[in-house]
Amino acid sequence: MHYLDIVIVAEEASWDELAVCAQTVEATAGFPHRLFLATSHTPDDVAESRLRSAGIQVIICEPSGLGGAALRNLGLRASHSDFVVLLDGRTLPDKGWLDPLVQAAQADDRVVVAGGVIVRSNSHEISQAGIYIAEDSHPLYSQREEFYQFFSPESIDKYPPAVSGNCMLIRRSVLEAIAQFDSNYYGEFDDIDFCLRARAAGYEVVLCPTSVHWYREPSRIANLQHREKNRERLQSLIQSSDVLKGLLCRSVREAPLVSLLYPAYNDTAFLEQNIESVINQTYRNWELVIVNDASTDNTPEILNNYCAAYPERIKVFHKKNHNRFEAWDMCYAHSRGEYLSILGADDVLLPWCLEEQVQALEANPWAFVYSDAYRFDSESKLIDHARIDPPEPDQQLVRLVGLNYVFTPSVLMRRSAVEAAGGWLNRKFMYSQDYDLWLRLLHGRKNGHIARPLIKYRKHKAQLTEVIGSEKMFASGAALIRDKFERWRPEDFFPALDLNTAKGQTAAFNRIGGIFFSWQTALCGLQPDVLEFFRSLIDCRAKDRKARRAKFVLLLGAAYYFCKKRQYGLAIHQLWRAFREGAAFEKELYVALWRKVRKAIAREPSSQNTQGVAK
Repeated sequence: MHYLDIVIVAEEASWDELAVCAQTVEATAGFPHRLFLATSHTPDDVAESRLRSAGIQVIICEPSGLGGAALRNLGLRASHSDFVVLLDGRTLPDKGWLDPLVQAAQADDRVVVAGGVIVRSNSHEISQAGIYIAEDSHPLYSQREEFYQFFSPESIDKYPPAVSGNCMLIRRSVLEAIAQFDSNYYGEFDDIDFCLRARAAGYEVVLCPTSVHWYREPSRIANLQHREKNRERLQSLIQSSDVLKGLLCRSVREAPLVSLLYPAYNDTAFLEQNIESVINQTYRNWELVIVNDASTDNTPEILNNYCAAYPERIKVFHKKNHNRFEAWDMCYAHSRGEYLSILGADDVLLPWCLEEQVQALEANPWAFVYSDAYRFDSESKLIDHARIDPPEPDQQLVRLVGLNYVFTPSVLMRRSAVEAAGGWLNRKFMYSQDYDLWLRLLHGRKNGHIARPLIKYRKHKAQLTEVIGSEKMFASGAALIRDKFERWRPEDFFPALDLNTAKGQTAAFNRIGGIFFSWQTALCGLQPDVLEFFRSLIDCRAKDRKARRAKFVLLLGAAYYFCKKRQYGLAIHQLWRAFREGAAFEKELYVALWRKVRKAIAREPSSQNTQGVAK
């Protein structure tokens, strides 16, 4: 191969974006090439001059409002090299992007299409790293929503059914066997169709994970009105070929239905990314139940578009009066799934989320399962990877009382467990209804943890916790914990401990201390409630040295708390209890205290003499 033609497809890109794309190609290609531009708009003199100076040698223009597939065909007809690269005009190839594509094509004559990894330029989220086809013929975009910095090229399948048309190297000889791009698709799926036809003809499609392209991803909402028709056309192609039928990602067995519940209220900003992340799940037996809670922005229109595109999966209900709990109750009432998930507009599911959650619940008798999460901001940029240190099974409830460590959108729960735990969300706790549900589910039950991110949890100023303020959140949390203290017994928090033994007593004191000293307990002002609720256990005489030490630390912390509150009588009482009950037989403690007293007495005369000399 002496040279190749690179065609920039100007489907929706501006002239400025096209010029920047051309400049980037010239700076990063590192291979002899000619640079084409395929467009349906005639550039003016200024735009053409800039495009030429950016490196574009041939401008192919057919001003008839052509779509992406027709523009790709326009570029293919104009080029003459053995291999042609098609690039979307909003794409900026990274350094060294072209060599892997060329090497993959030259290494095997059966390879007729080679593609790269597409990454969103603003947020560094992966848009596509190979495309698979679900059993219902819906395209699934591999690694979509994963952050590029956590992307592992070694773990990627190099031979997916299809690759993205945003960057695609094509062997020209294949056009005689499979023809060009099918322009009957509108806005999407024509690149997938092209790759599938190549696979059906016995050729190979290759993904090159080291060929990386930064991409300004447009909104997909405009394509929704055509999506069902596009899917039907893609499904017809797949059903016509036994080879393509064999490429479908099939379910191993009859899978339980998962209901994702989502009350939407003025969620236009993040709604599309949220719903698309559900549509892209590798687990396919799901339904999305959405209640529009009297939104005043474009939320109803967007929801109706998705419902029309996926009538068998997405249910949308509209309310006239805004009421958060009514919306939640409607979601629950209209859901049918054996498993339930709470979804928020500002959160995003990674493609493997539901699949791994269902596998975990199918293999274990847990009430619910939760996972780690990525935290990201309003611009979809990564903040951190939130890793959760899960408690031991017998400590799950007591740990959750001290700190709500569960990311709500990472939870998949059993409907049967919800019913057994007293039912759906409790209206009594306005801002802590999910926390209340987790506590009720763990009362007499267990949960499970998946130690990798399955969701992306967005932090932004319009978030509910930011809008209502921390004061109301902690007041609601305090009311919730006090409610549980009124309804439950102290022994309920230590189901696996024998409190009549020294070992069980020591563990109980330590776990009570974990609740008492947690920052959540402090911000909710629950320290006195914790001491009162567990008083019957704290008042028991410690049975051995370890138990006395654990009790001493707990009571000393209580004394410090009351001292800070200037409740000195209570502080002295707790301090007296600490020394009397917690350390009554700690000989070394008293020896240490006596030595400190003696040192203080010994220093006092010299201190007085020094002061006298100074005067």
